[in-house]
Amino acid sequence: MMKSSVRSAQCCREVRDERVVHSMTRHPPLQNGHTLLARPPRRVHGDLGRRSDQGPCRRAAKSSARRIASKLCTVAYASMRQAFGLALVALIGIGGGQARASAGCDAVNAGEFNQTVTGGSGGATIGNFAIGDIVDFVVNSAGGGWDLITGNDTVLASFGTGRFILPHTVTGAHADTTLQSVAGSAGLPISVTATCTPAAASRD
Repeated sequence: MMKSSVRSAQCCREVRDERVVHSMTRHPPLQNGHTLLARPPRRVHGDLGRRSDQGPCRRAAKSSARRIASKLCTVAYASMRQAFGLALVALIGIGGGQARASAGCDAVNAGEFNQTVTGGSGGATIGNFAIGDIVDFVVNSAGGGWDLITGNDTVLASFGTGRFILPHTVTGAHADTTLQSVAGSAGLPISVTATCTPAAASRD
């Protein structure tokens, strides 16, 4: 019985000694007698590892996306500029087909020179013509006369009995930016009608 107890005690000491030796092998003692406890190795999470591996790929993808977005913006800006240019050309073309008439031309086309005189005299004066305006007069006189006079009283034309067509282009000479139409009749009717074509210089 004693022998058995001695053997058990020896076995316990041997096991304990082996554990101490093994522990000291893994964690050598410090100079002060303490044992350094080694920290367990850090484990890198699978997702973090994948993220670090995929970092360059993600950066390349982002750079490519930025380049594509920049190209798309450039194309869109060029398309907008082209569309704006075409719209501007269209507006200029539409505006170029229309003439901005002078105030004098508008007055003529409104009928201010149109008149019929019987047994008396009548007339009208219109100013503010633009140089280049063309005023076309049509005079029908059964008996009497008609005169076209400028702003400085220069007589440009004078007609008696008959039918007459007179186109007059405003040049600025003799102050013809102002025109006066004068008709007189001793009893028979005389009629005057006029139209005006705006100057080419006032076309836009």
